Amino acid sequence: MSKVYRYYEWADCQLRNSQDRQDDGKGVCPRWRADRLEEVVRERIVGLPVEVLDSIVPRDADADLEQEFLDARRAFAAAVQQVGAGKGDLEHLIPELDALGAARERLRDAGSVRRSRARLRRLVRDHVANLAADVDWQTSRDAVYALVDHVDITNDEVTLIYRDRQDI
Repeated sequence: MSKVYRYYEWADCQLRNSQDRQDDGKGVCPRWRADRLEEVVRERIVGLPVEVLDSIVPRDADADLEQEFLDARRAFAAAVQQVGAGKGDLEHLIPELDALGAARERLRDAGSVRRSRARLRRLVRDHVANLAADVDWQTSRDAVYALVDHVDITNDEVTLIYRDRQDI
């Protein structure tokens, strides 16, 4: 019988593998059991006031626009290959080129016009609802990844830095 324990440690800790660690095994590098740290992060996000939630811009806010751009780029590349293979003329590229240009424009403008406040609030609240519902590990991880830029930890303190409008 065995059990796996996961820990989070400061990645840049100079003493991680050093003989200079303290005798108690904790060393001077912050170290948290994964299940406890994940619970603290989840509780902090679920308990956020509305004002903070409204300032968060989730990491996946424009994932659909990015995918649309990638799809348009692939379609254009396929059309270029078709024309290059003699299965069409340059006029056959125009619709694909127009679609690519439009997708690029929407992606570029995503920071202003396409990011409506209502849409962003809905995305943030969906992620928070997933965390509150204590969903599966992957969905929780995705929600934290979308909302949190990084987590600063010390031996006894956890500070969450949320993704906000300045991170874009």
